Amino acid sequence: MEPSHHFSKTGRIRKAIRVGSQKYLTMNLIQELTGADYARMALEITTLSEENEEDDLLESIGNAMHDSGYTTATDDSEDLLQPKMFDGLEKINLAKAVAFVDDTRALTREKARGEGKKFWKRFKEKLRIAICKDAALADLINGKGTLKQYLTVGIPLVAAALGIGVINPVLLAIIAATFALILKVGFAAYCEGVPA
Repeated sequence: MEPSHHFSKTGRIRKAIRVGSQKYLTMNLIQELTGADYARMALEITTLSEENEEDDLLESIGNAMHDSGYTTATDDSEDLLQPKMFDGLEKINLAKAVAFVDDTRALTREKARGEGKKFWKRFKEKLRIAICKDAALADLINGKGTLKQYLTVGIPLVAAALGIGVINPVLLAIIAATFALILKVGFAAYCEGVPA
């Protein structure tokens, strides 16, 4: 099904952004995901975590970022991601953007893993406390909640932190691989040392 054809609880057709022939759900429509959507995502993330090694998940993150023109933000930034073609001194440079798109080549597995590792390190530095202090996660760790219940909070949190304005395959790949990495470690171990 195409996202723009889904109906909201009020029966209205959801709004979507059309870019060429592609339709994307806007960030504000993430709130319209249903319990069934989150249950399916929880199952998919669990499967990703169980069937992939950490390096494979990191490689997926690195490739997703590269393919979309993003890299891990610099230490002096509050952001998680920044456009690859900018050096941080300028807001936008169309010539560099076109040159980047014209010359995009696939990353080697090692470089993709390296990009994924940089992102994972940055993610843990920037979002670990926010994720670990969430009440829904505390319930999950204590056996009172489910991954599905946590994802209703966690996915919007991570999506907003990534700062990408539409839900697209790249954003979803990064979110899925990030939560699969957390599952691989275990939420309790991931949050170890975070003050209550």
